[in-house]
Amino acid sequence: MKSNIVETKDKVFINKVPRLKWGENTENSFIRSAQLSLNAIGENYSYDFLMGISGAAFRLHFNPDWCPSSADSTTGFDVSNVLFKSLGYKCELHKIDDNNFEDIKSLYKKIITQINLGIPVIAINLRVCPEWGIITGYLKNKPGILCRTYFDESDEYSLAEHAPWLSFFIGDKDKPMDEDELFKNSLKIAVQLARTDEFGEYKSGYSAFNKWIDELKKQSVSIKTKLFAEYEVNSTIFNYLLDSRQAAVKFLTSMNDLMKKGELIVDTYKREVEILENTKKNILPSFDSKPKSWIKDIIEKQIDVLSQSLVLEKEAIDLIQEELIN
Repeated sequence: MKSNIVETKDKVFINKVPRLKWGENTENSFIRSAQLSLNAIGENYSYDFLMGISGAAFRLHFNPDWCPSSADSTTGFDVSNVLFKSLGYKCELHKIDDNNFEDIKSLYKKIITQINLGIPVIAINLRVCPEWGIITGYLKNKPGILCRTYFDESDEYSLAEHAPWLSFFIGDKDKPMDEDELFKNSLKIAVQLARTDEFGEYKSGYSAFNKWIDELKKQSVSIKTKLFAEYEVNSTIFNYLLDSRQAAVKFLTSMNDLMKKGELIVDTYKREVEILENTKKNILPSFDSKPKSWIKDIIEKQIDVLSQSLVLEKEAIDLIQEELIN
């Protein structure tokens, strides 16, 4: 076993994987789980760097049925494919039927092998609801998976409540892209995400903004007769957008520091972040608000803010396109 593994009389686990927490500008559960998993095997990647090179920093998806999976970066345009390839890592996505005992048994054996190598497993729906988390260990004397999730109640590893239907197993590392390749590839993805109308069932980029605005306009019209039932999904996607563009600013700033490229793009995203941050703090109800808090005036203010953001998104993408040509 590797030196980062601890074995006790009843469990085996990878030591010192930090807690996952909301409200720390690491709202993308897949990217944060990938970051901490890679950190655990000795890679010093930051959250914002992984958001940038994967394209997650530039992504916005919106499902017209208000599905919360819009904020999952492995749906629609799946950033996981870009992330691991950019870093040079082979990574296997393992899928199971989580109602099939043989599938679960096979996955459990695979998890034990991976943990014994000292490599965490990135997995979804470990506890409470379908968010990404990290498998950090296993029980020795009975079936059980130790994990990190956004729903942990202490600094101790939690015991998984569900068998994850999707799990990423990090493998061998080949040659990663160099800094210039990473930068250019991230910009190409930003343009693709913005200007592609949809990926599967998810509206993307400009189209996602427009569909989101259209659906909010419908809510504004009907708010007198029915409550905004989808307010939690709305808040989730808004937080995701803010977190993504904050990461875009930090990623592009670091790239500009290295290569003196993209300064105007950074300034444009900074303006968008400022608008979104102000809206979250001073206009929108808190995430744990009630449906009745979402009155017509607040919904219309969000519509206005998203319209302003869309203008800035188009400005940023035009600048990115110019950067790619030069």
